[in-house]
Amino acid sequence: MSTADRSQTGLNILCIDGGGVRGLSALVLLDEIMRRIQRLEGLASPPEPYKYFDLIAGSGTGAIQACMLGRLQMPVRSAIESYETLAREVFSERKWAGSGSFKTTSLKQSLQKLVQRVKGDPDEPMLETSQEAQSQCKTVVYAMSSYTVRSNIPIAFRSYPADGLEGPACTIWETLCATMAHPALFKPFEIDGPPKWSFTGADLGCNNPLRHVLTEVKKVYKHRHVATVLSLGTGHIDTIQVPDTYWIRQSLPTAAIAAMRNIAANTEAVAQDIARQLSSTQGMYFRLNVDQGMQSVGIEKWEQMTEVAAHTRAYMGLVEIGQVMDQAANAIVAREMKAPTEHIDGTVHVSDPRNGLPTTIADGACPAPTPGYTGREDMIEVAQSCILGQDSKGQIVCVMYGLGGAGKTQLALKVVERTREHWADVIYIDASTRDSIEAGLQGVSVTRKIGDTFEHTLRWLESHPGPWLFVLDNADDPSLPLREYLPSGVHGSIIITTRLYGMTALAQGPNSTCNVSSMNNQDALALLLKAARKQDQELSSEETESAKAIVEDVGHFALAIVHAGAFIGQSQHMTFSSYRSMLRDKKRQALEAYSRLPPAVKVDKYGHTVYTTWMMCYERLRPNAKELLWLIGYMHHSGITIDIFRRAAVGVGSYKPKLPTKTPADPGTTTHSQK
Repeated sequence: MSTADRSQTGLNILCIDGGGVRGLSALVLLDEIMRRIQRLEGLASPPEPYKYFDLIAGSGTGAIQACMLGRLQMPVRSAIESYETLAREVFSERKWAGSGSFKTTSLKQSLQKLVQRVKGDPDEPMLETSQEAQSQCKTVVYAMSSYTVRSNIPIAFRSYPADGLEGPACTIWETLCATMAHPALFKPFEIDGPPKWSFTGADLGCNNPLRHVLTEVKKVYKHRHVATVLSLGTGHIDTIQVPDTYWIRQSLPTAAIAAMRNIAANTEAVAQDIARQLSSTQGMYFRLNVDQGMQSVGIEKWEQMTEVAAHTRAYMGLVEIGQVMDQAANAIVAREMKAPTEHIDGTVHVSDPRNGLPTTIADGACPAPTPGYTGREDMIEVAQSCILGQDSKGQIVCVMYGLGGAGKTQLALKVVERTREHWADVIYIDASTRDSIEAGLQGVSVTRKIGDTFEHTLRWLESHPGPWLFVLDNADDPSLPLREYLPSGVHGSIIITTRLYGMTALAQGPNSTCNVSSMNNQDALALLLKAARKQDQELSSEETESAKAIVEDVGHFALAIVHAGAFIGQSQHMTFSSYRSMLRDKKRQALEAYSRLPPAVKVDKYGHTVYTTWMMCYERLRPNAKELLWLIGYMHHSGITIDIFRRAAVGVGSYKPKLPTKTPADPGTTTHSQK
């Protein structure tokens, strides 16, 4: 796939753990995935990973593999052969004196031979020199500075230029010696400066570097989306045995030695954290790690590589692992844009009160009207005629005004639905606040690749001849300068829904104001029957009269009618006459409760009517449902995604409240948080 094509698709990320000889397991896993990609793509042979991954990362032996696959662009089979040769050359001869158990010179010579065989120059630099190479698959590997082991902040060695903490300019073999300098295996590796650098490998702080890799992706690939994150482990192990030598006790702090003994546990802890972090986006994160058989394989036991391969093949033979590998291969090939890079590292983005975007970026898509929409055909026809503008040569602004709950939004959405084929573009924006307008317009700008600010969308509308329709819904704030967010010019049509009669000053064109008030008797009755799911039933004369009386009782307001109908439809054996009796009984209680509400809440004269029908529905909810509704009340009414609830469902088992759930004064009392 060309670089231009890749920029329009999701990113594929590959991250490989360190693990010494056990690292062969990661290559065997990857080889099988590339074979599955071969079958999906109908290729003659397994493709090289650099053609399918945008960034390949690793630490320790995982860094060697990342460089072979990314920086050196080797096929997986060649990487396996080279890895086996390197392990045999490096770990076959043990040192009996001095720092480290193995010779750094053996590691250096083996790495130089590998680089020379592929590139022709043993001193090939880690940094790619050509722009074309830098724009293809990127490689980043990590090592820990000998002087900052406690900080757990690794140094990045990249094949591409980038901002941020990075290692010295050096060769590929120097990079890999630095990331391999595990204190139980090799002495600290130094790279000349100025200044001089000293490294102790990556295993102490980031044997699984995925958390750092996701931060890197966020910085390097701005305004992109991630398709897949493939994390390859090197096998579960119970403990890591560290030689209890004098030089280790003298050269490393106690914290570092403790970290070495918990590398395996920390590696899986990172994997689990990332799994929770990315769990809200299905089919994006894949973790493969052999779970049985690796416990007895030492990180330097090169003679056990055949055993490693056998355990890995047994792991891949499990049905559930085969399914995961199929899913991963399909996701890598599909490159669907699943998660924006700005959120991929798990950072919570809190909106600035004036110019921040919410976590979920709106794309301006217009929702469909409710399936229960009924009536108001005369208003629909007038609004349609207005926005289509047969008699106008300029821009049209249709203002739908009326009390809250009268049905303005649903009327606007119905008009959009009826005229959808006429428009080249329809943009729907929540206009309840300045922030929601700017965030919505900015989201349109980003998702449609117009620009990256809300002004870009407005300028685009002004210059775009259309035909386009721009819907500003719920513009109910009298202090909001809505005119600033209306594109100037003569192009397009605009619909504004509002409770404010003063907004009609913005109307332009024939019949461009629409007073959405109470429904007429026929439409109100039809809506009640539909909401109650009784539109196809033959009612007795008594029930028909009770239904007519209900719509009279609730003032013909659409929202109150829907509440009443929903209550009847969801209640077994509930009749219109029995509901009306309940409504009369509840009205007095509701009026008393409504009178105690803050003045700011009682914004409309019909409020007590809607409040009554709403309270009747609310009281029928189970306690848990009531609690959830109160919680949802703190959310904005738009942009609530399924992912919010999926993430909550995944995390509820491990949730621990930070505040006490019982008061000291009454230990037996069940509080709100315990319901």
